[in-house]
Amino acid sequence: SMLLVGGYIVISGMIIDALRLIKADALIYSAFGNAGQPIVAILFGSIEMTRGAIECAKCSSPILAVSLAAAVVSLGGFSVTLQTYNFLSACGMKLGEVIIRKLTHSVIAFLIALALSAIFV
Repeated sequence: SMLLVGGYIVISGMIIDALRLIKADALIYSAFGNAGQPIVAILFGSIEMTRGAIECAKCSSPILAVSLAAAVVSLGGFSVTLQTYNFLSACGMKLGEVIIRKLTHSVIAFLIALALSAIFV
């Protein structure tokens, strides 16, 4: 189990490194300008939580940064989704169910963080 978890993390990190090497983030910035930062944060966060959260912190709006970080951490990315599925598949849960639950959790976390950060930030 430890090897699988570590493997998912390494593979996700390699995917993000590959995206950086082919300048996918620079392409998004050149197409969208500063508005591309949330797109990069969502892209990286959908693959790996830690790097996605780092990109969320770079957003110019603190409210958006907090809300996106909550969504990214709740989703966990491709890496955490596969880790979750690895353990829940023994209980009969399908990958589609895990993905739907993680996405729902992420959207709810985004909305709650958006509301709270609009009040307190």
